[in-house]
Amino acid sequence: MKKLVVLAATLTIMVMTAPAHALFTNGGFEDGTFNGWTEEHGFNFYGLTLDSGLLPISENIVKDDIDTPGWDAGVWTDNTSLHYYEYLDTSYTPPSDRFFVTSGTDNDAIATTLPVVRYGTYSARVNSQDWDYHASRIWQEDVLRESDRDSADGKFHIRFAYAAVLQNHGGNAAQPYFHITLKKNPGTEGETLLENIFVYANMPGVTWNTIPPASQYPSWYWLPWTDVDLDITDNVAVGDTLRIELSASDCSGGGHGGYAYLDGFRSQASATGGSGTVDITKDGLGGGVLLGSCGMVVGQDGNGKQGPVEGAGMIALYFGLLLLPVGILKLFHGRKRLPFEKGGIVALLIVASMLVAASARAERIVAPKAQRFHPPADGTGALTVESDETLCAGKFAYGLTLNAAKKPLDTGDVRNLRVWRYVVDELYTADLTAAYGLTSDIELGVDVPFDYLHKGLNVVTNQDGSDTHLGDIRVNAKYRLLSAPKYGVALIPFANFATGNRDYLLSEGKFGFGMKVAAHYDATKVLTLYGNLGAEHIGDVAAPRDGDNYYLPWIQYGVGGAYRLPWRKDSIVAEINGETSWASPYSHTTLSPFEVLAAYRTEVAPGWTLQAGGGGGLNKGMGAPQWRAILGVAYKM
Repeated sequence: MKKLVVLAATLTIMVMTAPAHALFTNGGFEDGTFNGWTEEHGFNFYGLTLDSGLLPISENIVKDDIDTPGWDAGVWTDNTSLHYYEYLDTSYTPPSDRFFVTSGTDNDAIATTLPVVRYGTYSARVNSQDWDYHASRIWQEDVLRESDRDSADGKFHIRFAYAAVLQNHGGNAAQPYFHITLKKNPGTEGETLLENIFVYANMPGVTWNTIPPASQYPSWYWLPWTDVDLDITDNVAVGDTLRIELSASDCSGGGHGGYAYLDGFRSQASATGGSGTVDITKDGLGGGVLLGSCGMVVGQDGNGKQGPVEGAGMIALYFGLLLLPVGILKLFHGRKRLPFEKGGIVALLIVASMLVAASARAERIVAPKAQRFHPPADGTGALTVESDETLCAGKFAYGLTLNAAKKPLDTGDVRNLRVWRYVVDELYTADLTAAYGLTSDIELGVDVPFDYLHKGLNVVTNQDGSDTHLGDIRVNAKYRLLSAPKYGVALIPFANFATGNRDYLLSEGKFGFGMKVAAHYDATKVLTLYGNLGAEHIGDVAAPRDGDNYYLPWIQYGVGGAYRLPWRKDSIVAEINGETSWASPYSHTTLSPFEVLAAYRTEVAPGWTLQAGGGGGLNKGMGAPQWRAILGVAYKM
């Protein structure tokens, strides 16, 4: 019995005297090293992705091979000091100081009133004041335990402090920046962005400290230490993996530097040598960047990477559409003869050249737009997915399509999935379409939409209101490359004119042009399948890469089908359509709208058809509504 008592007492003493678990190893860098943290580096050649409000959406870092997106493991190994401001910090020795644990009570060499340590004896400085496209990142993951709950209020908190010193490049997307994120269960389908602090040099809306103009380095801006206290109780559970990241980068022009400090990362209230922290609300820097978020809430967040299933499905769909014409041609023609004449080959080369050029010029500015719906001008195909079939020479087709979209565009807090304001709440559009067959293989078409916004936000006046306005007019041509009994392929070049109302985000406000491949395949006597794949560039192609007037290209795609019913001339049509930004395909749900539509189509008289249907967004991508209702009438000679 005595042995049991002694054993119990010993275990009790061991439990009471054991050190408390810290959520993150060396979260305050008090080891004087980066122990517990992973260090990575990369190059910033392509700048930031910005939305139309010039808010940053994503980084675009590449590895040492300068082609592969992502980060390389380890610290910088280049030993040059060629690009180094000797008058800023004589103790700086690249490259090792791009990951540096600061110590002592000194102030920053550039921001001379900024202490280099917030708590205790040490802090981390990521990246440096030298330039030449450098980007540096540290991160750490740990599992949330019950012992991480704050004993004072019984809640889970994440607390840390940051500061930054950035040199002003003069542009926006090309500026030096720093980026802090806190993610739950990263790399899984349930990945959730809990915090997103994303700031570039001289970013509008941020209160900056500047260096006096009379100094020898007046182009530097800096932020003082900011204490962050995040209450994540409602968004996490014991056993979740949490990941903190801090990245900082030079400008993408190669001539300006920037770095950030991090200190006191912890779950408990106290930090070594520090005082209490201040809550950062959603109205401050810590509230996360405002991003467009729309439609149904399917994913865990509106900003981070989509889950593996969704992303893999999108990518599989993309490659499937890309290879569809090739597969058809190989299946039915083999290698014995060309499936179309030399003109078709030239046209395909033009498409490839256009896509390559768009990729090379891909910029990082996004223009939100609530209305993505464009019915086929000739009435063939599904609801927005076009067929390769053309009108006979000298024949016309006309159509009127009414569609109502609910909440296709809103803004919100990406951390908590809260909608703050519906930018476009109820949108009704009437599309008048017409097409004319020039030859048996070439036709021209036009879509003239009229928008009635019942309820929305005027982003210029910041007032709610309604609006009636002409939408973005689209014109297109269709050139049929291949026509066989059961399948066909066509090229569809198109142009969008900025005739819509940008004040209510019903238009990008820029001229757009693009090209897509359209194909059909008669799978059975009653089932026809359709596929589209293409790209659209929006904005001024002559604008500089860091200019505000250059918008990024989009990849656009869709698959659909028509099932002919055994009675009369009725059919059911259905499709899935979507698009994603060329600069970072499928990396952001917001920039990858995905929608499903279906309708019942019936011929009421020779040449006259009626259709009624609807659908909705499958994710939170901008322009993908909660629901869409469709009613249309068409006449084809």
